[in-house]
Amino acid sequence: MLEEGNLVTAPDGSVKLLTRFNSHRKDIPVVMPEHIGMMRFAVDTADPHAAPRFERLVPFNNGRHKFYIQPDPSGGGYWCLANRMTVDCHQREVVSLSSSSDLEGWRTERDVIDLRDMEWPEEPGGYGIQYPSFLVQGDTIAAVLRTAMNYASTFHDSNAVTFHRFVCIHDRMRP
Repeated sequence: MLEEGNLVTAPDGSVKLLTRFNSHRKDIPVVMPEHIGMMRFAVDTADPHAAPRFERLVPFNNGRHKFYIQPDPSGGGYWCLANRMTVDCHQREVVSLSSSSDLEGWRTERDVIDLRDMEWPEEPGGYGIQYPSFLVQGDTIAAVLRTAMNYASTFHDSNAVTFHRFVCIHDRMRP
């Protein structure tokens, strides 16, 4: 299933469409990284009406839910915020920062938000933080996320939009 994509300028100057992809069955909650990734498509900028052309599946364990990719303004590759799955393919309690130099190999740098560390009145699965959008501003990432907490009807529903700021040092996040 293809859903929710990002248009990104690749290192060679071409435009790519990276979409979330998973072949994971929703009735099996176990995380299977080999079933999760991004689909990469080439975009013909000379013919914007042409359908994107499939290139390949890019392994990306954080690709089960909507992710967001931004180029590093310093020219050092790409940043991505996404939900990292630790146990369950449906969970949305952990937001991680990943990096790539080439849009091919992705490395999880660190978790930037982990709601499991907070003392929520809801049971796990009753709250979530997802659908990131962000800007890289110098050594800072400013992000907004759709958040479900304080008895939202489900972890997927939003009853808040939260703003976060993460400080970077070089290409790593400060703890």
